[in-house]
Amino acid sequence: MGAIVLDGAVISGNSMVAAGAVIKPGFVVPDGKLVGGIPAKIIRNLTDDEIKEFEASALKYKNYSDITIDSINNF
Repeated sequence: MGAIVLDGAVISGNSMVAAGAVIKPGFVVPDGKLVGGIPAKIIRNLTDDEIKEFEASALKYKNYSDITIDSINNF
């Protein structure tokens, strides 16, 4: 979504980078945080429900890619 993560930055597990954010070199995003802005800063803690949605969201995008691949192979 247009975010930029610069050299040496670390995005820890269960964290989210907002669209268009710029993560400075060496910045560490702690577990369970939402970061955003230019330069990015910690905005807030993510809720348990938001963290649970990560896997479901990833599975949706995998499904979309499977559909696309199938449509190309059957073209």
